[in-house]
Amino acid sequence: MDFRLTDEQELMLESVRELCAGFPETYWQECDANERIPAEFMKAYADSGLNTLGLPEELGGIPVDNMTVVLARIEMGRMGVPVFACGTGMSTLHMIREYGTPEQMKMCINKLKLGEHVSALGSTEAGSGSNTAALATCYERNDGKIVINGSKTFVTNGGVCEYITVIARNIKTENPRKAFTAFWIPTNTPGISMEHMQKIGQNYTRTCNVYLDNVTVDESTIIGSEGNAFIQLMKGFENERLMMCANTLGPAIAAFEDAAVYACERELFNKRIGEFQMIQLKLVDMKTKIENMRNMTYKTAWMLDEGMSIKSQAAMAKRYCVQTAFEVIDDAMQILGGIGYMTDHRVSRFWRDARFFRMGGGTDEIMATIVGREILKEFSR
Repeated sequence: MDFRLTDEQELMLESVRELCAGFPETYWQECDANERIPAEFMKAYADSGLNTLGLPEELGGIPVDNMTVVLARIEMGRMGVPVFACGTGMSTLHMIREYGTPEQMKMCINKLKLGEHVSALGSTEAGSGSNTAALATCYERNDGKIVINGSKTFVTNGGVCEYITVIARNIKTENPRKAFTAFWIPTNTPGISMEHMQKIGQNYTRTCNVYLDNVTVDESTIIGSEGNAFIQLMKGFENERLMMCANTLGPAIAAFEDAAVYACERELFNKRIGEFQMIQLKLVDMKTKIENMRNMTYKTAWMLDEGMSIKSQAAMAKRYCVQTAFEVIDDAMQILGGIGYMTDHRVSRFWRDARFFRMGGGTDEIMATIVGREILKEFSR
């Protein structure tokens, strides 16, 4: 594995830095404080073409490998951009790219090019978070149409996106691996209603409950083939978990850099606080953790680019990286002291935003379960 950057990757990162430099911390503070979608950044992101990294050229994208996509997301995070809020809708985009119709893919790309959110994902339910097989939202066929009933919770940008991807169960199919189908549905379809939810971080996105009351759609809304949504969703989550590693690594690097600069400037007892061994130890541990996060993230991206399965690797990397990123950001806040706890310092924003990743895309505990099962399979005789 050779992780040296190519000339093309260096140029791409220069473009990322140029884009992000136009949106100072005050911009993100305003979006955060007012729970506002960063529409201006999303438009500039789209105009730069960077939000189509990794998509095929024939679809209007920039065909690069997963490593390059990861590098871009890390750098955006290091520049203070909450990249998770910027409209790509990783799970839905992956599902439609891999399994959707040309028309669905075209609509996705058009959304990206306009700087809009691709789609909300309606997967989680109040009674089935990590246990996807227990999803209760169901559908049945009636006079050539498909009728969906149920509810979804913790739906990111449900009230913002023009489409929502709904995972629903065929009430006549018992095998959970063959019972679920993904539907890409306009959010203005009759029978869909939403309820806004308040949260402590990631305020540049909207989170809501979604209710589906006799929502009637046709065959064209199905993503892929009927009954295969379980496999489609799991594959999408593998990719999303890799991107979550990148999404948390960037802010961890930024928080470390802020803390290191502060330790060199802040004086206490007639010396810079960076000269105290306890502060140095924190900085050393933070840097070590960042290197470990970087290595795990890069390796996972490399494996995906080499066509290798990342089921276990992505789960292991996601569990380690999101936990460790929060630890690094928390230590940065400790070094910064009261300044880091104030809302006008970006580390306090990183701290609130980072906590979500230990739940989103699969909890820490589920990541451990996935990896643990794979270990037992490997060593069972």
